[in-house]
Amino acid sequence: MAALPLPAAPPRPLPGLCGGPDVPTHHRTDHDRASLLTGYTRKSSVGSAGGSGLFDRNKNGGSNGGSGANSAASSDCSDGDLQSLYSDDDYREVVKQILQHEHPIRIVIKLHVTENKFTKWESVLNPVNNILYVALPEKLAPEASKETLICLLEFAEDKLEVDAVVMCIRKNRSDRVRLLESFLLMGLEPLSRKASEAIPAAEKDVENFFLIYRIEE
Repeated sequence: MAALPLPAAPPRPLPGLCGGPDVPTHHRTDHDRASLLTGYTRKSSVGSAGGSGLFDRNKNGGSNGGSGANSAASSDCSDGDLQSLYSDDDYREVVKQILQHEHPIRIVIKLHVTENKFTKWESVLNPVNNILYVALPEKLAPEASKETLICLLEFAEDKLEVDAVVMCIRKNRSDRVRLLESFLLMGLEPLSRKASEAIPAAEKDVENFFLIYRIEE
């Protein structure tokens, strides 16, 4: 398969996870694949990309959750730093390039609930421990939480082939009880901030809950 041309973007600091700007993608409502946007500016470790701040949009001014058709997220990345998926070949090539990285890379996964309604899941793939770290969108409609999480987990398992997915949920969410109950029923487990799978700065993080979904071989 011929490699897609990549934008020549100079390295720039990223203040943790930031939502990527909207780019053209095929609208998909059947959840058979995630619409993927990936930033090619990467950090040398998950911790250097912001530690617990990876999931702190209040401090970093990041994504608003992308719950509407016109939702936009602030970003330190330009349009040229993002690869748009126009076809299945593009999709496979971008996933292939993500898996070739030896250092953690920021990924924004865009999942459509309806034709004009979607959520953006900001994440970091760490190839060192083969774990995908995901920040729960700030706005997640009740009817979308289960379906989009299933799609996200399937993408992580089938396409990224990770060993686990670590989910971060802010403690001050008004819907945290409903989400925690739903996610625990789906097989996610509480993760200690001191666990080896946790992000480096999680031990001192008192603002977030952490859940883990371990993928069995």
